[in-house]
Parts: sequence; C-alpha cells; structure tokens
Amino acid sequence: MKPIVFAIVQLLVGFCFASEAAFELNKDIVDPDLYRRAEVVIRVMVLSEGVGSQYWWPDVLNHATIKAPNGVAIPAKLQVACYSNGTGLPLGFATLYLVRYNPEHSEYGWKLLEDFDPISKAYKKGYSHHSADAVKR
Repeated sequence: MKPIVFAIVQLLVGFCFASEAAFELNKDIVDPDLYRRAEVVIRVMVLSEGVGSQYWWPDVLNHATIKAPNGVAIPAKLQVACYSNGTGLPLGFATLYLVRYNPEHSEYGWKLLEDFDPISKAYKKGYSHHSADAVKR
C-alpha cells in the first residue's frame, strides 16, 4: 500500500474509533441517530430563544464539544441557527446536533439539524436530553 493511501486509511479508521469512543463516553446525553447524522454535537446551555425571521439565532454557551470535524474549533459562546417555523430551542441544558449553515462557506456558522417530516408536516427537533430546570428563571 502506498504511504499516502495508508495515511488516509489510518486517518479514517482513527476518526471512526474516536467518534465511537466519544459516543460511548457520552451515550447518556446523546441520541444515536442524530449523533450519526450531525457534523457537530455539543452540550450547551441555551441562554436565549433567539430572534430573526426565517431563522432564529439563539445564544448558547458551549459546555462540551462531543463531536467536531478535525481542525474545527467550536467557540465557548455562539449563536446557532434554527428554522423559525421549526422546533426552536428551549432554555436550559441540551445536546445540539449541528450541520453547516452554508456548506460552501464554513465561516457562516452552524444550524440545528432539523428534518421536515412530510407526514406530520412538522420539523423534527435537532436537540435532545433537554433539562429546563437547569436554568433559574
């Protein structure tokens, strides 16, 4: 096997094992299906419900980055886009499942992984393991 091909295989295998290990360490606060489909998984405290028109942009405080692509740093405080007619983000601690807001321009940030269900005509939530009682109101 050529050195470059071997290095790529090692990188891919290492990423798979790292991803599986991260999931196993956090399986009590992670949804397996959403984890598999998301590019980034973070445990956050949602600080605001957000404002906007097509997208709301709630403020979140990143407590733990569970999954992220190599070389991608998730800041301690960020805004995450979510559809205004989707589920939104309730205040409190939650695990968020994110994809790039614009896949062609990574500097535009992240949006919630929200799927539209044509049967129920509603968006499926892109968060799990929410605890509203963690926020003092």
